[in-house]
Amino acid sequence: MGLEEAKKHKEVLERNTADVKTEITQLNAHISELNLHAEAQAQEYMHKFKELEAMAEQVKPEIHVSQAIDSSLSKGSGKPRGSGSPFRCIGLGIAQQMRSEKDEELAAARLRIEELETVVATRQKEVTSTKCYLYAVLKRLASAFAGTSDS
Repeated sequence: MGLEEAKKHKEVLERNTADVKTEITQLNAHISELNLHAEAQAQEYMHKFKELEAMAEQVKPEIHVSQAIDSSLSKGSGKPRGSGSPFRCIGLGIAQQMRSEKDEELAAARLRIEELETVVATRQKEVTSTKCYLYAVLKRLASAFAGTSDS
């Protein structure tokens, strides 16, 4: 290999190195952006989780209260059915409706948690694959530097 060829080869390697550096910079920016999005979603997920925990804590006492209402109303005073106060029927209906609404809210919240878990898993896979790609680029860069330093 002549001197001119070696210079041309060196220039090509330097251009490749510059391209790889640019690509690494872009990938680092992309990784940072993915990390920011993942952290934001994780915080949102934790906030939703805490809201759900609070909702669950609210539901527990309401269940006990509505069960106490149900049991006290069902015990009655030995009167035949239909002879009770109309307010008992209304109270039972309201308690049942409240339980039903809370069940619907919990089901929707659980579904949202599953959706968020799927999104988090997808983002983690994206970050992992980007890191693997970055590692491969760094290996190429290292071998390019090794090739230029050997010349």
